[in-house]
Amino acid sequence: MTTRAGSQVGQPAPDVAGAAREAWRVIGESAEVVDWGIVAKNLGLGPSNAIRAAVLIPRVRQIECVLDPTISMGDARPHFALLLSEGWKVSALVPISKMGAAHEALRGLDLHLQGWWTTAESRLRFSSPEMP
Repeated sequence: MTTRAGSQVGQPAPDVAGAAREAWRVIGESAEVVDWGIVAKNLGLGPSNAIRAAVLIPRVRQIECVLDPTISMGDARPHFALLLSEGWKVSALVPISKMGAAHEALRGLDLHLQGWWTTAESRLRFSSPEMP
C-alpha cells in the first residue's frame, strides 16, 4: 500500500477535520468542524497559526485540533494547556511523518497525538492515539 502524509504537488490538501468529523459520526457522535480562531476567541486566547481547524464533540467534551505541519507545533502548546485546564479532552491531529516532532513539542501534556495519512486511493486514514 502506498501512502503519503500530505498533499502532493498539484493535489488538494486533504480535509483532515472533515474526515475526523465523519469518523465520529460513524460511531454515532455529533461533531462539528469549527474555525480555530473562533475557539481561541471564546477561550480568550490569541490566534495560533499552528492550529488549522478544530473538531468539537460536545457530549464527550473532546476537541481534535488539526495542526499545520509547517508551523512549530510548540506554538499550540499554551492553547492545549488551557483547553486541558478547562476540562476538555484534547487530540492533536498531525501528518504521520510529523509524529516524532509532535511528540517532542507536546511532551508532558495530557493529550493524545493521532497521525493521519492518505492512501494511494486518496482515502484519509488515522493512526491509533498516542501520548506524547
